[in-house]
Parts: sequence; structure tokens; C-alpha cells
Amino acid sequence: MKEESKYKITNFLRYYGDALFYPFLALYFSHLNKTESQIGFLLMLIPLLGAILNPFWSLASKNINYNRKIIIFLSLIEAVVIIYLTLVVKLPYLVIGALLLAIVGQPFYVLFDGFTAVYTISNEVSFGRLRLFGSIGFAIGALMGGYFLKLTSFYLLFSLASIAFVLVSLMLIWIKPLNLVLNKTLTENPQPKQLFKNKKYLKFSMFFIISMGILFSGEAFLGVFFKSLEISSDRYGIVVFIQVIIEALILFLLTKWKHKKRLMFVMVFIVLANFIRFFSFNFSPPLILLILVSIFRAVSMGGLLFVSVEYMKINVSAHNITLGIVLFYSVKNVLQAIYTFIGGYFIERYSYQSFYLMTAFITLTALFFIDYRSSYDTIEKGVEK
Repeated sequence: MKEESKYKITNFLRYYGDALFYPFLALYFSHLNKTESQIGFLLMLIPLLGAILNPFWSLASKNINYNRKIIIFLSLIEAVVIIYLTLVVKLPYLVIGALLLAIVGQPFYVLFDGFTAVYTISNEVSFGRLRLFGSIGFAIGALMGGYFLKLTSFYLLFSLASIAFVLVSLMLIWIKPLNLVLNKTLTENPQPKQLFKNKKYLKFSMFFIISMGILFSGEAFLGVFFKSLEISSDRYGIVVFIQVIIEALILFLLTKWKHKKRLMFVMVFIVLANFIRFFSFNFSPPLILLILVSIFRAVSMGGLLFVSVEYMKINVSAHNITLGIVLFYSVKNVLQAIYTFIGGYFIERYSYQSFYLMTAFITLTALFFIDYRSSYDTIEKGVEK
């Protein structure tokens, strides 16, 4: 099997497993009769601890190939933690499960994305083309998960997710280590000082942190919000399926046309899409409108997946890519944790509608961190300065 195909399958399995678990986690806590504030607290722990540990995992890595060994074990442990969560009910034990998820689950994304990004650079492969299979896997998983939950139980649903994560570890074992000799810069240690002097990186990081952090915070309560609108789990799965399928299409188009489109325009559309989507939730829209609004989520998420790696590949040295991704994901996790925690209490005191109205206007602040100059054109080859 071609090496590129292994990356595609791994992306598919990872996000397929994600879709069977994470979108339904808030619903599971609600099923256990936890309040919105308790749900917010539990969901806060995952990104918060992840933010603390992500840099540790990056620093513990000797080089980019060592990341591969780390995530093999992380995925296996995450599979066990998921099963553990299905066996406990009391809040203290759920807290332990959430903390364990943060320790092993959150670092996986940044380490795997960093490893994959370097592979794409070394082999002149589009990152978006590989990540596209992750989006497809997530879409299929969400659709199956919604129906599966309606017909069976959380235990069986989460067991399927656990199996998917085990398969991810097996695929990672099969993937060959990167040949670092071909690119001498990849053997260099990350240089934080060089990265922090890169003004383009710092500005983009703020854009990403706000856009992705608020997006994920708002979505943390989405399953329970849909439940409050009397939308069943299978219909919730349909909404997620549609938005991720469109996300995959957008990611495909952006990847195909990346040399014809400027990243700046994509970034503006990301912010506007986030605003329109969350603003519409303020009106408690019916199912058909929720499906239509899914298009805006697809624009924002598909755009973020595209610009995050493409921008790093253009403007950050290869040996700093993983560190750069780890850092802005870590800060994103802090924002996500704080806003999710606040959101739980805010919803309990006011309403879901008020929470999403506030969220919509916060997303607009990302507009201040877009560089509107031509330097964001993907045709240009940037360097760290």
C-alpha cells in the first residue's frame, strides 16, 4: 500500500472514532442527569489540561519521528478511557475520565497534524488532501452514531469509537518513519525564539485561537441544545453529517484551488460564517434551518483546517511547524476551556439562545487579527523574520 494511502486511512479512522464519541459526550453527561454547569465543568477539563500538557508532549519529543511513537500509545490509552467513562456515573469518577481524556486525547491532534504536515512537505503532498479523509470519516461516524445511539446505547456507541482508536494505533505502527535525511531542517531542534519573532505567525495564531476556540466552545453544548429543541439523536447526527460532508467538499475545493485563492479571503469568510451560524441559534431554528445553517459551519471549519496548515507551511520553518501548531492549539484550548466553563453557568442562568448570541459577537473579534495585505497570498513563499 502506498504511504499516502496509509495517512488517508489513519485520518479516516481517527475522525470516524471522534464522531462516534466527542459530539455525543455532552449528551451522555446529560443522560447521566448532570446539570449544564456540571457538563460545562467536565467539558472544560479536557481542553484546559490539554493546553497544559500539549507543550510538554512537544518538548518530550526528540524529533518528528518520536511523535509517531507517542501517538501510537496515546490512541490506545484513549480507547481504554472511553470504555471507562461508560462504566461510571458519579461526578468525581467522570472528572477522572475527563482528565484522562485530556492527557491522552488532546495531544494526539497536534502531534499527528505536525507529523502529517512534515510528511506533506517532504513528499510534496497537499495536507488538505489527506485531512479530507478525516472529514469524510467524521461525517460518516456522526451519521451512524446518531442512528446507532437511538437504536442501542451509549455503551455500544462508545465501544465502536474505542475500536476505531485501536485501529488508528495499528495504522500508525504501519506508517513508516519519516526520512529526515532528505531535509536537513527537519533534524534541527525547534527554535521558540525564532518562532516568537515571526510576526505573521503571532498574528495568525490569535486569529486561529479565537476562531477555533470559540467554535469548539459553542459546539460543546450543541447536542444538549438540540435536545432542548426536542431534536432526537439521529436527527442531530444528520445535521452533523451534512455539515461535515460540506466541510469536506469545501476543503477539497480549497486544496484544489489553493494557488488561485488568497488566504485572507478564506479567513474573512471563516469569521463571517461563525457569526452567522451562532447568531441564528439565538432564534431556536427548526430542523430544516439547522441543516441550512450547517453550511456556515462547514465553511468555517473547512477553512480553518485549510489555512492552519497551509499558512504554517508557507510562513514557518519546517523544524518549527510542530511547535507552532502545539502552541496555538494549547492557547486555543485555554480559551475553549474558560469559555466552555463560563458557558455552562451562563446557560443555566439565562438560556442557550443568549449564550449563542454572545458567542456570535465574540467570533467577530478575529477580524482584527487578519493581515489584509497581499502577504497572505498562497503563491508567495514566506520565511520567518
